Amino acid sequence: MTDRRPPVHLSRLELPETLDGTSHSGERSASGSVSAPTLGTGKPRYGERHLLGRGGMGEVHLRRDDWLGRDIAIKTLIAERSSLAVARARFLREARVQGQLEHPAIVPVYDVGTDEDGNEYFTMKRVTGRTLKEVLATGDFSLPRLLGVFRQVCLAVDYAHMRGVVHRDLKPANVMVGDFGEVYVLDWGLAKVMGMASTMEEPTVGSGETIAGHMMGTPGYMAPEQLDSAGEVDERADVYALGAMLFEILTGEPLHPGDSVDEKLRSTQAGAAMRPSERAPELDIPPELDALCLTATAHDVAARPLGVRIIADAIERYLEGDRDLAVRRRLAVKHAEAASIAASQALTASPDAIEARARALKEAGRALTLDPENAAGAATLVQLLAQPPSVLPAEVRLEVERAELVAMRLRNRKGIAMLSAFLLIVCAIPIAGLRSWSLWACIVVPLVAALAMTLWVLFSRDLTVPRFERRTDVVVVLGLTAVASCALTMTSSVIVPVLALAFTMGAVGASRPARRPRYLAMGLCAFLVPFVVEWLHLAPDVLPGLQFVPGGAFIPAGATTLPALATRVLLLLATCASILTPMLTVFPVLDAAAELRTQSFLHAWQLRQLAPGEPRSDSAAAVRDPP
Repeated sequence: MTDRRPPVHLSRLELPETLDGTSHSGERSASGSVSAPTLGTGKPRYGERHLLGRGGMGEVHLRRDDWLGRDIAIKTLIAERSSLAVARARFLREARVQGQLEHPAIVPVYDVGTDEDGNEYFTMKRVTGRTLKEVLATGDFSLPRLLGVFRQVCLAVDYAHMRGVVHRDLKPANVMVGDFGEVYVLDWGLAKVMGMASTMEEPTVGSGETIAGHMMGTPGYMAPEQLDSAGEVDERADVYALGAMLFEILTGEPLHPGDSVDEKLRSTQAGAAMRPSERAPELDIPPELDALCLTATAHDVAARPLGVRIIADAIERYLEGDRDLAVRRRLAVKHAEAASIAASQALTASPDAIEARARALKEAGRALTLDPENAAGAATLVQLLAQPPSVLPAEVRLEVERAELVAMRLRNRKGIAMLSAFLLIVCAIPIAGLRSWSLWACIVVPLVAALAMTLWVLFSRDLTVPRFERRTDVVVVLGLTAVASCALTMTSSVIVPVLALAFTMGAVGASRPARRPRYLAMGLCAFLVPFVVEWLHLAPDVLPGLQFVPGGAFIPAGATTLPALATRVLLLLATCASILTPMLTVFPVLDAAAELRTQSFLHAWQLRQLAPGEPRSDSAAAVRDPP
């Protein structure tokens, strides 16, 4: 990662080579002693002490500034170190470093001096709140709020780096979070001024406390290079510490766990790369923060980001995206509520139910577009899709009619094939020997007219569904008339039933439900009318009908002479054609129904994915393991 910031020119810290005014031998000069200030009355400026905290180097007390009438924090060396020149020099260096780092997140230093007992002190702004360590322990901050605090820490450290200062002891315990959103980076006692030799470091060790000397920092947060030579580290040591803090923010656990200093130091030296998502896989850790934490805590110094601002900018980009997500989720809730209101109206029988349904679907779609996890929007959408309207919308009716026209033209072509096969059979009747061409014409004429009408319908340009159905009625009437006329060749009981069945199946299978009853009635009439005429002997010369004799029945021939071989061939052709030709219409209809059924199951599956909750797998299990 590279730092692409425009150059910012800040003056570096100006510190004397010996920070407390002493010589290199550690002797204090006369000018280094600053008397406790008074306001002309001899009364000390600062009131009674109240201990706020104690560290390895000094104590922090709450004091009253009587001159300005405010509470301040005053830091003094602890008694057992006040006689050490190196400790005093380090103490005053901390005051001067912190005093020159004028940043909102760095506690300002007001004054430095020597009290009436001869102990060095410096005064600071009194800050109140909780340390980040305490905040993480309670867990009452959301991740965005914690990241906001962390970003302010990064900006303060980046400012210090621009002034040539490395903190070297960044950790949650050294970050104060105030009650009004203020954030402070505390304890600059181990700060290193880049370019200045550090000769004032002595080892002090305490469990979980700062380690000074060759290892200056806090185990678990200090970079691996700090374990070898604290004086040679640069800004990337602070980058490592910030990465360790980010790890703890994301996971709630320290980067280097352990109950003892040695365990934490061994973990730091091992340098095992650990992603927060690997330590806490149950948490939904953002991948961009996961990767950022991994690079910031790299064991190799060169693999870390080149500047703290890179980390701060990455956090800012994430928070901006998170705020955008929050805005989108709020908008999604509003759209989901509007969808729910419109859906309640759409599921009624009101005149504007269709309009309300369209509005509800749009609002639910917007809610899911803004937030795919919006459960209310998904539930409304599934509810609407699972309960279709009782009346088709006008747009849907037009689409249905267009689809019907396409299907009707397809069925029309199948009907032409059926009528053509029927005509071939009729044309084969003369091979059985004709007695009357006029009776044979009673079959051919309506059949040819039906075929011509079907061709006309197929090539019509102004076709609509009502027109198609009316013309189809004419075709069916003509075709069944030809079927009924086949009784003139022999009898209504021989070939007419088979032909009537085949033609009626084709007509019913290719029609819409409203037309089926009439086509069934027409098919019955094609058989029953000649049958009744024969039975009642209403036209004995044309339709003599069956004549029953003891042990059998006699089939009188009407329009044909019925020679044995020719009649067998004719009956064979007519029966086979009657069985096969309806399939030309029935099979495509069955295939289309199966395709629609598959599509409906697929649409239902897709709708179920919109509903919140785990995907259901019981259906698949039922298919794999049928009972």
